[in-house]
Amino acid sequence: MGAWAAFASQASGWDDLFPGVDVRLVTLKLNFFIPFFDLFLTFMGVCDASKESCDAILHNRSSLAIVLGGAKEALDAHAGDVVLFLAERKGFVKVALSNGASLVPVFGFGENDLYFQGQLSDSFKKEYNKGLDLQFQYFEGVEYFNIILAYFLNEFRLILSLGNLLSVPNYRPKK
Repeated sequence: MGAWAAFASQASGWDDLFPGVDVRLVTLKLNFFIPFFDLFLTFMGVCDASKESCDAILHNRSSLAIVLGGAKEALDAHAGDVVLFLAERKGFVKVALSNGASLVPVFGFGENDLYFQGQLSDSFKKEYNKGLDLQFQYFEGVEYFNIILAYFLNEFRLILSLGNLLSVPNYRPKK
């Protein structure tokens, strides 16, 4: 949600803070196979996160925003707690090295508080999702007019923090 607010919409005031910096949010290629959702993503300027797509975006002098995380992080997502498996997420560094692109760490505090997760036990979720690259979550939403709407966000503050620019040398491995 934080990446969406910061890079795919104008909610964070990104264009005011960094005028002229064109940022493309990238997501799983699988999201582009969902009917109508693919059109929405394309309309918002979101691209798929394949290496080829990332290389093309950086070659065209645009920046890209990559959300680190996946099924493991989603399994351990609990309100007030954040678990990241960064040691297993190195692809974005390889893309930056091969394109000489700088890295800017961005973190959204409070993202796990935006949704109430369902009461399925953690052991059940881990067993159900074993071997999958996807994480199927059950969310409980906010109640309006005596109807529980699962995809309305809870009223929590989301704080986006931007780190310092990390310059990366241009390194193309020999083939």
